Amino acid sequence: MRRTVWMLRMRPGRPEPPGLPGAGPVVIVGCQRSGTTLLRSMLNAHPDIALGYECDFFERLAPVYGGLQDIRPHLDGFLTDLAQVERFGYWRLSRAELRAAFDAKPGAVSYAEAVWIIAGTYRDKHRPAARLTGFKSPNTVQRLDGYFGLFPEGRVLHIIRDPRAVLASELKKRRRSGAGCNRYLQTVRVGRRYRRARAAQLRFVADPRVYALRYEDLIRQPADTLAGICAWLRLPMAPGMLTHHLSADTPEQEKWQHGLTMQPPQRARLTGYQSELTAVETAAIGYMCRAYMGREAGRALGVSGALFLASGWASWLMAGVARRGAHLIAAVPQARVRASLRSDTAPGATSASRSG
Repeated sequence: MRRTVWMLRMRPGRPEPPGLPGAGPVVIVGCQRSGTTLLRSMLNAHPDIALGYECDFFERLAPVYGGLQDIRPHLDGFLTDLAQVERFGYWRLSRAELRAAFDAKPGAVSYAEAVWIIAGTYRDKHRPAARLTGFKSPNTVQRLDGYFGLFPEGRVLHIIRDPRAVLASELKKRRRSGAGCNRYLQTVRVGRRYRRARAAQLRFVADPRVYALRYEDLIRQPADTLAGICAWLRLPMAPGMLTHHLSADTPEQEKWQHGLTMQPPQRARLTGYQSELTAVETAAIGYMCRAYMGREAGRALGVSGALFLASGWASWLMAGVARRGAHLIAAVPQARVRASLRSDTAPGATSASRSG
């Protein structure tokens, strides 16, 4: 089997990231179904690393709380909203534990400090000896400026996988969920996600705070790839990372889609898409991602591929109308909360609230 030739455009000899281990949470990003869960499982097998399960709480809460200079006067509402963020429950942190962590921090608590406190509380509860903490938030790859705005010396691990394998994995997940699978729509969605993720990676290609790796290398040469990540994080390699599946903490509710984290990596995953995708699907995703795949994009799109993508874009536009409507509805309570927070800064408010 010919080895994949499309490569990440990175400077040789990665410089070390700035700052010390406390510079900011480590975040794992990447196009969905690219191996972010596997990478987290491997890293969490290191005794010095504690990464929370996938959760984009810091992005979800930013529209409401991100502009506050001090979270403390609004802590009750903040903790209530945090608990309602999808998947945060998998972190297994109680409200009392979080409140105690905030109470232990003297003075005002900015939004960035609040995110840092939450990540630190996860570490202190589940892996108190760990030096580094953070979380997995795949879609943050599209908003790295926002992350670095909060944590100028933070660090980002970006895992990149062959988009054909990403599509095959996404289609299997959809079928397994029993929710139905529109293969036209999913091909376009995966293609768009992949292009945005790669565009973001290229924007930060010279940034020492971002470490990009290939999923294929993680499977083919796990020891060398993990050793490179550890060196970048200024940590020694830990042998237990190669047997991560023995200590994987994938939540029971998520094993239907991330069950492979409970098994040793298998090279068959790298070529499985060849028998799982149709020729038209392979051509369509290759065409959409051709700018980043080069000759690996495969043959020309052809008439059937063009018709396939036309159906995909039509489905995507229709789905987008419904999605935008849902976002508008969801924005209404957020606007009310923001208005309430602003009222706290009006004349007559407490000095603590006025600082927000």
